[in-house]
Amino acid sequence: MAKKCVFLQRLFLNRELSAASPVAPFPAEDPVWIDVRTAVEHVVDRIDGDIRISHGDIVAGVTELFPDKATEIHLYCRSGARSSRALAALKASGYTNLYNAGGIDDARKARGIDHSLC
Repeated sequence: MAKKCVFLQRLFLNRELSAASPVAPFPAEDPVWIDVRTAVEHVVDRIDGDIRISHGDIVAGVTELFPDKATEIHLYCRSGARSSRALAALKASGYTNLYNAGGIDDARKARGIDHSLC
């Protein structure tokens, strides 16, 4: 039941997070994948089920959703540059289990997701 709830939360969290739309933290049994691109980029191309938090809002968004600083978090953007900046910001905030997955296509490849099915 818990995994089903996490899946549903991830499914419905496929939107921009802000202080105006608080979301209760949830446990991350599996690695967390976060798209740090803009909302427009996310609408055009996305990995369903992944959370999207703009790289400029990453610390506030991740702290709200994943207060456990040991949560395994994979970040991606278009090329890896913004996800690198987001990783640095999270690291400075005390998060320890962080990975820059590079671009969205790299994130798909790392997870064995066939882009033709997206």
